[in-house]
Amino acid sequence: MNILHCITGLSGDGAQRMLLRLVRGLEKDGMRNVVVSLGDRGALAPEFEASGVPVRALRMSGAASFVSGLLALRTVVREFAPDIIQGWMYHANLLAIFVREARGSRLPVLWNVRRGLDDLGERKRATHALVRGSAWLSSRASRIIYCSQRSREQHEAAGFSGHAPVVLGNGFDTDLFAPNAAHRARFRQELGLDENGVLIGNVGRFDVAKGHRILVEAFCDIAARHPAVHLACVGRGLEAQLVPSGVPLAIGKRIHLLPERDRVHEVFPAFDIYCSSSIAEGFPNVIAEALSTALPVVATDTGATRELVGSRGILVQPRSVAAIVAGLEELLRELPDSRRCRGEEGRNFILKEHSLARVVGLYRELYEGELTAFGVPKVVSARRASGLFF
Repeated sequence: MNILHCITGLSGDGAQRMLLRLVRGLEKDGMRNVVVSLGDRGALAPEFEASGVPVRALRMSGAASFVSGLLALRTVVREFAPDIIQGWMYHANLLAIFVREARGSRLPVLWNVRRGLDDLGERKRATHALVRGSAWLSSRASRIIYCSQRSREQHEAAGFSGHAPVVLGNGFDTDLFAPNAAHRARFRQELGLDENGVLIGNVGRFDVAKGHRILVEAFCDIAARHPAVHLACVGRGLEAQLVPSGVPLAIGKRIHLLPERDRVHEVFPAFDIYCSSSIAEGFPNVIAEALSTALPVVATDTGATRELVGSRGILVQPRSVAAIVAGLEELLRELPDSRRCRGEEGRNFILKEHSLARVVGLYRELYEGELTAFGVPKVVSARRASGLFF
């Protein structure tokens, strides 16, 4: 089976990392993949290619390059002869439909919607137009994959077709994201923190949707009553001005704002509590990674967070400093053994529902089902997959 994945870009850690994990798993199952980036090659392109997956960059930049991008994608489709085109995110989903229509073929085109609409009111007019345009053309997609049930409900309320939805969350390497005493000791030593300290962690790039300022403000409230508690935020673009003015120096020293790390799985084991303060999410990978590392979680109720955290952690209202303070206080009042039980329950949930092997298998079954629905025998698909078209 040959699958062409069309994605908006390859710089990022959400959908991009999930796509990387997926194609690696599909390649092991004998399926051939090619990835087309609407933008440039992006930071992750070498990792795809190291896994044997070709990357083509259309280098589109705005409406002026639409026609050239569409023609370039048609060339890739002709050379690779995919059985299925899989779009990832709005722009790529739409371009996948356009190239299929331009070829006049019955090629299955699947969409992958990777976000929720909690913060749509705060986004630019262009984003609103993109959502409306996607809704208008959504009935032309063979299937629409949503990262969460909440995302599906929000998009269908916004006009997306309900004729063929499927909810598929992300999959994770549960051997990589796991408790590790050596990683824990190394990172805590870097912060100057011994085992008597309690470390609240957060991982993610600086973006208004991640709610970092709300988290830091909540921590300052917590820190005044809990002198052994520290906060570590790790991610691209985090800066010292996140600390509000007037915060006592002693508390400011317990807020650790750290740059992005390539081996972020080595950071999670150092945390005692994971806190997500996002005001909008699709499928929050970092929460699943925290759960996989057996961490108790306090998280705002956005996107797929409720589906992940459930009763295993504490869900709180988004955009509320007081709600995050209350959630953290509840966990800090618990005995360490109780927090540990929460963490073990969370890890067991990820092992059962979101292991990489399970999610790759669900995608494989979905693709095989689409080929059957379009009348393409699996033996034909397997034969075509035996050769690479690049």
